[in-house]
Amino acid sequence: MESFKELLEAELTKAVTAQDPQSIHNLSVLLSDTIVERREVDSFTERISSELQFLGEKMDRGFSGMDKRFETMDKRFEDLINQMNQRFGQQREESNERFEQMDQRFTEQREESDKRFEQVDKRIEQMDRHFNRSFRVISIGIAALLLLLSYGTFLAG
Repeated sequence: MESFKELLEAELTKAVTAQDPQSIHNLSVLLSDTIVERREVDSFTERISSELQFLGEKMDRGFSGMDKRFETMDKRFEDLINQMNQRFGQQREESNERFEQMDQRFTEQREESDKRFEQVDKRIEQMDRHFNRSFRVISIGIAALLLLLSYGTFLAG
């Protein structure tokens, strides 16, 4: 770019000072070529700009579509999580009910076992009283027999 400036300055100096027609021609060719190149660059820049704008809009639409898809996926995941929470909540409630029923059954079985043990204890106490009474009667009977035998042996002898 620097050499172009120098070339343009040299031709302009020759054309103005010497009024050389060739220099004026060279200067006009350089300027016209530069103007044409400038228009081409401007046109190219404008095309790139419009293409970038188009790509930007296309990307925005694509991102907007992706955002909608992600929102749909988020909603599906939220719905799935809600369903799972409901299912687990129901299962937890059912499990709690089953545990309460089992606890109630165990309590009833324990109470029934306690009643049976109390009945067995009463029977054992009754048997113990009966055995003690029987033992006393037998002991008194044996003592009476021994007393009679001792008395009979004492009288006989």
